[in-house]
Amino acid sequence: MVNRRKNARKRGNNDQSGDRWGGLGAPAFGGGAAREWGPYIRTALLVMVLPVIVLQGYRYFSSTSHFVVKEVVIHGMDRLDETAVLEFLGIERGMALSELEETKLADDLIRHPRVRTAEVRVDLPNKLHIWLEERAAAAVVVLDSLFLADGKGTVFKPVGPNDDIEGLPLVTGISRERLDDEATAPGEQVVVREAIALAIAYASHPVAKAQGLGELNHDPLFGWTLITEKDALEVRLGSGQVGDKLDRLEHILRDLEARGAMADVVRLDSVRDPHRVAVRMRYVEQKEEVDEEIGVKATQVKAGEPRRPPAIHKKIPPMRVEPRKKPQKSSKLDEILGD
Repeated sequence: MVNRRKNARKRGNNDQSGDRWGGLGAPAFGGGAAREWGPYIRTALLVMVLPVIVLQGYRYFSSTSHFVVKEVVIHGMDRLDETAVLEFLGIERGMALSELEETKLADDLIRHPRVRTAEVRVDLPNKLHIWLEERAAAAVVVLDSLFLADGKGTVFKPVGPNDDIEGLPLVTGISRERLDDEATAPGEQVVVREAIALAIAYASHPVAKAQGLGELNHDPLFGWTLITEKDALEVRLGSGQVGDKLDRLEHILRDLEARGAMADVVRLDSVRDPHRVAVRMRYVEQKEEVDEEIGVKATQVKAGEPRRPPAIHKKIPPMRVEPRKKPQKSSKLDEILGD
């Protein structure tokens, strides 16, 4: 009887504890409950420990000498050199790789006037790779000063003392204001590309052997005018039919040479009649004969010295020399120009 009363009291106490927890009972972590709460506990511990691990890893990565710039590999470099590229980006050997941001470095490198495209990649533990595409100068554009332009017509930098511009066409008539305006800049770039294409066509034509290309001038209304390097011959090409016009120019120059004459202006820009040619020419006097008649003493000019005017002999006064008469023989040029 006594044992039954004690067991009843114990059961009564358990019922009261359940009432204190709202009928839910106190949580227990033994047996199956431990397996149920285990994943949550491990996740909480990981969340607390992970920031500490990341912070310590960053401190080690940024302070250790293992993750620094020791080797730089630049791909696609031609005119630029490694020193110039690293100075432009502000990168020094020994700099921590954690301080370098690949996307920002690529964007900064594109701002270099010689670079068209760029890509940067950090290669752990100590290497930096840079891929770039350089701009190659294809023409010299005259604005307020001389500028280089690439094959796409982009004017990218002023001509510097170390820039080799030999053999590049000289392009005039380009508007600086239109180049600086985003709305009109593409149109001016098209003009520069046309100049480059015209220079290539001229250089590949036989006429270039007789008269090298000196300048290409563009007029928005009248088109292209070509000026030769040797005799400053002005050839007004206008627009279109470049190959046919260069063929006619070659024929005219050969005919003029046979006649002992030179052209100052050749007009091939007629819009109404594309086959019409107009030439302003002059007949060449034989300088040796003139010098001999007026008693000019021949002088030798050394390379690099300024050319001096001829010294006329004091005892022989200068004599007027009659210009050579126009030859009477007919030629293809007569047919072109008419009588």
